[in-house]
Amino acid sequence: MTLFPLVQDAIERVRTALEGAISARTPGVNTLLAAFDRGCSINAAIETLGAATDLDEIRAFAVLPEDANSTIESLILEIDALRSPNIQNELKRARDRAVVVNALAVAVNTAAAFDLATYDAYVRARNDAAQRHTEASTKAFEGLSIPGVLAACRTNTKSKI
Repeated sequence: MTLFPLVQDAIERVRTALEGAISARTPGVNTLLAAFDRGCSINAAIETLGAATDLDEIRAFAVLPEDANSTIESLILEIDALRSPNIQNELKRARDRAVVVNALAVAVNTAAAFDLATYDAYVRARNDAAQRHTEASTKAFEGLSIPGVLAACRTNTKSKI
């Protein structure tokens, strides 16, 4: 007897869940009826729309463009792609592409803002300073016979930017 309230509560929750599922699957009111005149010849077919409706009968009333079937097929493919379980993979790929595009945008903006004339002036100044350093070092140790002192200065000046 002590478990009776728990069992009754469980039964009520199952009943509530079943009623919710039934109401979710029950078709709603046909909203297409408001768009058609009651005297229209297709009104009877619209009133009875459902799972058993003959689509060929409905298509007989329709005026479709020539490419309607290809449009329908492409839309079906798009819907299937959206239902795909790989949506997380697609989302990851899109985010990865966005990261790459943003990095490229930063690189392009940096390259566009690069001042070539200033860079060239700095490279020339560096080369001139390196040459003056080499000349000063060579003149300072020219008369001395210290092995290897001037060799380091000569090899450093060969690598220019």
